[in-house]
Amino acid sequence: MKKLFMLTLALLMTFTFVACGDNETQNNSLPPTNDPVTTPDQSDPAPAPTPTPTPEPTDTPPPDTETPGINGELTPGGVVFDINAVNISGIDPNKPVVALTFDDGPNTTITVTILDKIEQHGVVATFFLEGRNIKENSIPVMQRAFDMGSEFGNHSWSHADLSKKSVEEIEIEVRYTSDKIEQVLGVRPFFFRPPYISTSRTMYEVIDLPFISGIMAGDWSTTDSELIAERILNSTNDGVIILLHDGPSFSGTPDSLDIIIPELLDQGYQFVTLSQLFAVKGVTPETRVNGKIYSEVG
Repeated sequence: MKKLFMLTLALLMTFTFVACGDNETQNNSLPPTNDPVTTPDQSDPAPAPTPTPTPEPTDTPPPDTETPGINGELTPGGVVFDINAVNISGIDPNKPVVALTFDDGPNTTITVTILDKIEQHGVVATFFLEGRNIKENSIPVMQRAFDMGSEFGNHSWSHADLSKKSVEEIEIEVRYTSDKIEQVLGVRPFFFRPPYISTSRTMYEVIDLPFISGIMAGDWSTTDSELIAERILNSTNDGVIILLHDGPSFSGTPDSLDIIIPELLDQGYQFVTLSQLFAVKGVTPETRVNGKIYSEVG
């Protein structure tokens, strides 16, 4: 009986020793838990998940946003501008012309007031839109401007300084804005106005749209309508592009139109869209030419 007891005890001790040794071997195969930076291979499976921050509303559109695009390609423009296809009936080529343009819309405040003004005076304009501002409540404003004969240009998605952005960031900012305009109105913009009129060689290489600037009145720094009008009238000549703003903070701009438009009409000027300006002057706008930006045509 004593021999049987001793044999059983020996077997139990042997089993315990083997099990402990096996467990120790498995534990030693794991990376140290108190030194997460010493493992050279950063592709180890099952890393700890990193929370994804909520994007700011002014950032570029999320990657899962579906837009029509052009043949499914990531191209910021994709439209060939043909001056011979532009309707210039009713425009006298022997009289001076001017293109009235506005940046930073659309919105339901200043843009609406400006539409009231140009409708009252019987003229057209070109609106350079920020893609982020094309929302459910501003789409009817766009449609009204379109029905009045006005035109739309691309002013980027978030009004970022694209001269400091990568190729991919530039493409997204411009492409998504053009896509959004096309999605709403069925037409794709022909022209691009760089935010802050800031440009780079990379922008000219990536964006296949003509770059547009214009004569300015500093309406971002003053609400004095008479001063804004005076600056524009002193700089206007045949073929010029007028650059004003219709963002919500530009409260002095609408009333300046009650001075600018009648005065130029009295001087014999005709108000045209940008497409009509190039067409009536017989100028095909150049694209992807570094440093080429239009403030007047002809």
